[in-house]
Amino acid sequence: MKINKYIILALSCIGILSCSNEFDVSDKAPGVLSVAGEHFKIVESYAIEELYKADLSIHRGGLAFENSVVTFSVDKSLLESLNQNGGNSYQMLPESCYELSKKTIDIKNENTLSSGYISYSPDKIVALSGFNRVKYVLPLRATSVGLPMNPVRDILLLGFTVSEPIIKILNANIQEINLTEDSSLDLPIELGVDFTNKWDIKCSIEFNQSIVDEYNAKNKTYFKLLPQSMFTYPSDILLNKGVKNTIIPLKLVEKKIQPGNYILPVSIKSIDAMLDGAPTDVIKVDKEHSSIFCISKLGDKLDKSTWSIASVNSEEATGENNGKNGRAIHLIDNNTKTFWHSKWSGGSNPLPYEIVIDMKKNILISQVELLPRGFGSNNPLKQVQFEVSSNNLDWKKIGSFEFSNINTALTYAVKTSEARYLKFICPDSGGNTTVASVRELDVRGVVLD
Repeated sequence: MKINKYIILALSCIGILSCSNEFDVSDKAPGVLSVAGEHFKIVESYAIEELYKADLSIHRGGLAFENSVVTFSVDKSLLESLNQNGGNSYQMLPESCYELSKKTIDIKNENTLSSGYISYSPDKIVALSGFNRVKYVLPLRATSVGLPMNPVRDILLLGFTVSEPIIKILNANIQEINLTEDSSLDLPIELGVDFTNKWDIKCSIEFNQSIVDEYNAKNKTYFKLLPQSMFTYPSDILLNKGVKNTIIPLKLVEKKIQPGNYILPVSIKSIDAMLDGAPTDVIKVDKEHSSIFCISKLGDKLDKSTWSIASVNSEEATGENNGKNGRAIHLIDNNTKTFWHSKWSGGSNPLPYEIVIDMKKNILISQVELLPRGFGSNNPLKQVQFEVSSNNLDWKKIGSFEFSNINTALTYAVKTSEARYLKFICPDSGGNTTVASVRELDVRGVVLD
């Protein structure tokens, strides 16, 4: 308690001292030493066949100056207290894993912070504990000759965690790109390591369909793998000794990208690492993370003037507004004031509702747009689905999406497909009822013949 009073008094005198260099307070507030930093400190390292250092820092406070010597030593009782008070089961770091390289620190008058260090071997620690686990702790107590140690700041508990040395894509994330005339065609990929690079590393990258499949399944989307003819990238990427990261110059070839919805998944395929000319397998490859680019290029909105309704299983044939609304043809009549409506006069038809549109030509479909009836209308439609066919017999699904009765168009990134016939479906699922209405259906894409 006596030393704590000195500390408080020392802090209160700092302002006075700064105002007058001639004011002598050396006998009013003697100096005190403290272990700097956290009481329990986790030090992180990598198993890269080299020694690491952990700092042992001492802070000098107070107003009286006196040369001092601080020595750190192992105190096993501290570990026992840590485990008992925290309900832990940490073990003492084996002596074979570390060395108190600079356990004695000279505190000079002019220094407010002085440091020593211990040396330790991450490879030896990981051999005993495994990666990314704090199993071992080194409990240290600081004692002083000269200025006294603060009795509540004289210990340091070092916990050790070791990570596997992995080369990875540092900016691995998901990016959405809508290609326009002003779009940037550069997709920079940052590749590197989080530790000191002692190696010459040659890397190659890959683009896996499985990542596209996984993304689509998780997000209920219908992206296709971007064909390799639509982008360029280097076959080999070099990370030279002393360099921790590099940028892979991946570029889209805009002229070759057809309207559609694509994913470009970039991951590391393999590496060759050399240490002073000799191959090594110390560095591992991150196979869990990829940089995913979701790329959408809008097609042109196609002319519907020649389209026709091939079949429909529910429409309000009697129409509304004197017969100007309700029939399926209003879905493609280029008139936003008319709409298709499921049958309601005299009863309704059971779901699903299906409308088959003959687009007359072979179309590369990139997106489908629906313009809801909106404006507060009774239209509880929740889910829509699209299928395509080349012969009006064999159908394949290109997307199932949520529907909202808003006032503006909904654009759906369907699975890019070639077809002549498009089937619009209100399925018997997703919360749909027998009431459904849409003002217009449009297709974006390219006419192929």
